[in-house]
Amino acid sequence: MSYPLVNGQNEVMALIEAEVSHGGVKVLLQRHPEKSGRFLNWVVTVGMVRYGLPEIIVFGMEPEVVTTVIKYMMSVAVNGEIPAHLGTLPEDYFSLTVFSDFVSGPLVEQYAVVIYDYYQLKGMGAPKITQWVVSDYEGRFPWNESFDPELRDYQIMLLDGHAS
Repeated sequence: MSYPLVNGQNEVMALIEAEVSHGGVKVLLQRHPEKSGRFLNWVVTVGMVRYGLPEIIVFGMEPEVVTTVIKYMMSVAVNGEIPAHLGTLPEDYFSLTVFSDFVSGPLVEQYAVVIYDYYQLKGMGAPKITQWVVSDYEGRFPWNESFDPELRDYQIMLLDGHAS
């Protein structure tokens, strides 16, 4: 699956609407230039609300991986089950341990602009959002001082008590 580069709010909203209006969930790769010249990448979803689930924001994970897990979660939801989406997520979702919890506040709004814009344009209130936090290869999370320092730069913490 390819993730085309799009410019402008209208083009982004049209891509989201094309997916969500057909019962899908749009997975979007977001990029922001850093002072160092590299880009910070993160992934957000739009459309989870339709299934009674919060939207997702995750740093340090490829959009293809998120898409695969979302498709599985949606298949479970369509069958009437509520897929696991909070706490430590099931091992069959990812190859690394992933923790999920609700997030809110100004820092979240900075990284979830497209989520908030979409629901505002649809005349809906702000959705609940969870952050998926990826462990390092030893199963440690960014709030652990022994977390892999090379991976730390790719994880922005939005969780209450862990925000960075």
